[in-house]
Amino acid sequence: MIYQLPRLHPDDVQEIKEYLAAEIKAELRLLHTSDNTINEMMTFSVKQVADVLGKHPQTISDYCKKGIIKAAKSGKNWIITKQNLELYQNGEQK
Repeated sequence: MIYQLPRLHPDDVQEIKEYLAAEIKAELRLLHTSDNTINEMMTFSVKQVADVLGKHPQTISDYCKKGIIKAAKSGKNWIITKQNLELYQNGEQK
């Protein structure tokens, strides 16, 4: 079955375009916010950070213990967020 759409007045077309553009921008903002939240929640193990930085895992564990790299302890393991790794890489952590 073929549907025939009614003809729209040019003002209506412009209004629809503006509405759709606003909806798309809002959706993109939500996606961007979600991506940032996901990125901030990314975590790494000591071994992963050691591989990234080209250092021995024990060195990274020591950095975590001393607060040189901000990290949280989960049982016996250090958990380092992407944000804290980037802060360290940018020299923004002691």
